[in-house]
Amino acid sequence: MNSKLCNALGLRGVIINPKCKNLISSLSKQTYKEGTVLPDKTQGFDHMNDAFGYMISFLYPIVKIVEHEAPQRYTVQTGVNNGRI
Repeated sequence: MNSKLCNALGLRGVIINPKCKNLISSLSKQTYKEGTVLPDKTQGFDHMNDAFGYMISFLYPIVKIVEHEAPQRYTVQTGVNNGRI
């Protein structure tokens, strides 16, 4: 979600309307447990942020580009040779 708000090049993929005061407030007040990357859920600002994160994940899913290869073909021998065993 952070890279959609502002990526390493300074480009913004999502613009939040200034009328969304609760979302802006929640994003600015979100704190993290000291020494971790886990949000501090005791402050009560995490629910709006979680909902916003789910929306970003739905609208902009992480897509892995996969190159498709032709399937391998196998020869199967059945033990039958022109009707003879």
